[in-house]
Amino acid sequence: MSWQSETVAVVSPMSTTDIEHVARAVLQHLAPVRWREPGTINYEELVDRRLAGEGVHFYPETMGSKHLGFNEAVTRIRCEALDMPIEVFMEEDQYDALFEGGPLAYRPRATCLHELGHVAMHVFPLRRRLLRMRANPELDLNRACRGQIPAYHDPEWQAWTFAGFLAAPRHHVVELADLSVDELAVVFGVSSQFMASHLRRMRIERK
Repeated sequence: MSWQSETVAVVSPMSTTDIEHVARAVLQHLAPVRWREPGTINYEELVDRRLAGEGVHFYPETMGSKHLGFNEAVTRIRCEALDMPIEVFMEEDQYDALFEGGPLAYRPRATCLHELGHVAMHVFPLRRRLLRMRANPELDLNRACRGQIPAYHDPEWQAWTFAGFLAAPRHHVVELADLSVDELAVVFGVSSQFMASHLRRMRIERK
């Protein structure tokens, strides 16, 4: 299945600038040293301490399980109450690799930040929508294929944009003007592909 045919809940519009502001607030709160200085986020500190302390819990899960299905990661939208803890399930090999250094950690790091984007931007609005649906059965979740909606209404595009700004804030990228895409990727502990996509979204050109 192509990404264009993937069905998602249509979310409120957010521009790149809007998402950058959210990512800045999250980074300043959860990993302030990474806002002040360029470098790689301490993922063990982020996941096991900071996020867990905020009621956001990451769990390893077997591919094909009830919670994960055949996704690499899933942020569970439970709506029994707005303020209940948030559960994020990651494929167990990715979860284990998240805390390792080097290239094996790149994909799970990107996945972790992507899911954190859903936590920051989508969980509570979707919980509110689901609670309203319980009260009014005529309402629906407003789902659509990604290829049929603008990027700014697409929760996946929003979450990937958020992940880029959380990993590599714009002001650090601008400060490191002499570094190539590959060199920036090393500084921020992500893959060159992830960094190149982030630079395109920011409309910054690097070799």
